[in-house]
Amino acid sequence: MRFLKEHLTGHYEWESMGDNSRFTGDATRRSFDRFNGEQLLFMINLYLSMFKTATIEDGQKIEDFIANQLPFKNESEISVLSHLKESNVIEDAKKAPGAGEYIHFSNLEAQNLN
Repeated sequence: MRFLKEHLTGHYEWESMGDNSRFTGDATRRSFDRFNGEQLLFMINLYLSMFKTATIEDGQKIEDFIANQLPFKNESEISVLSHLKESNVIEDAKKAPGAGEYIHFSNLEAQNLN
């Protein structure tokens, strides 16, 4: 699931250039601007990618955490991601498997994927 601009509940600044290519890949030491809509979406989707399943409500929980609970100091994207992981904004049961762990599908689920 991709969390989109339409799913955000707050109001953010949007750059008119339309070039979001700088917000791709992994979190970096780049300064995080909680009011930049593109960067906020990047961080929400990056964090959601760590889970087997994600909903719009999960993305909105992350948005709320960033808006209301993230410390108001100059933080990097890496620090923000670390805060999100430590806060357990989304329950552990949804987390994607780590190294050496696997998701198992029943035969019925595997048939439905095709």
